[in-house]
Amino acid sequence: ARPTLRAATFTVGKSPRLGQVKPTGGAGVGMAEVRAEAARAARRKAEIEVRRCDVKAPFDGKVVEQRIREHESVPAGTALLEVLSDRDLRVELIVPSSWLVWLQPGQRFDLRIDETGEVLDGEVALIGARVDPVSQSLKVTGKLLADKQGNVSNLVAGMSGTARFAPPEEAKGAR
Repeated sequence: ARPTLRAATFTVGKSPRLGQVKPTGGAGVGMAEVRAEAARAARRKAEIEVRRCDVKAPFDGKVVEQRIREHESVPAGTALLEVLSDRDLRVELIVPSSWLVWLQPGQRFDLRIDETGEVLDGEVALIGARVDPVSQSLKVTGKLLADKQGNVSNLVAGMSGTARFAPPEEAKGAR
């Protein structure tokens, strides 16, 4: 777009003299100006498209998968990368459905990470809405709590572990 604009601008600059020398007159000068305006519009369009190529993730994290390679053309809305947030760490737990009588959001638990042996503090964030009728279990989402320095740990998505809950005293007899 830039060379096209330069050529059109050059032609517009020379057109008044050509209009005096040749019989092209005002029409030739006017067409040169129209071509210059079209070239300016093409350049603006190209600049906007280049700015749209700067893709920013909506949050800090780590790239898990690169779905598109350099120089590939993709339609608007196509996922380019899978980015995993490593700030607000969540854990999925499967618990017995009988725990519904005492398990509440905010309930604390300890999570021992199998891969590292590390024990982390967590709390229940969300209790699932459906009991699996075969296993009589329930999905619970927990969030891991930061230590005094604000760190959670060197966890990687997909790690596994064992959560330990301390049910209230009145619920221990009802197990």
